[in-house]
Amino acid sequence: FVDLTTRLTRRVDDLTVEVAAFKRSKNWLGCGWVYLPSFTLLNSDSICRDNPSCPLAEGRQILEIPIQPSTLFTRLLKLFHQEKDVYQFEIRLRRVSRPFDDLFCLAVQTRLTV
Repeated sequence: FVDLTTRLTRRVDDLTVEVAAFKRSKNWLGCGWVYLPSFTLLNSDSICRDNPSCPLAEGRQILEIPIQPSTLFTRLLKLFHQEKDVYQFEIRLRRVSRPFDDLFCLAVQTRLTV
């Protein structure tokens, strides 16, 4: 769930979510974030389908962003996952009709239990 305040002039109900995954890396070159290719297995085509927090309107509201990784992505993650690893997920909310315009971007850093 995301608590957000929008300045939209009209309601938006064609929302899509794109998720990019990164893993924290420490090695002899230094530390940083390594991009994990998800091959769009974390993306949601339409988050307004069966979602009571849609459509997105002007003002403050609570938006539910469902992220359900596919079985294939979970299996790929298990190949190199360790319990101490830290991950970052960049979540971008976009309109289906304007796929190159971000409505907002959110970065979440967390540890996962797979």
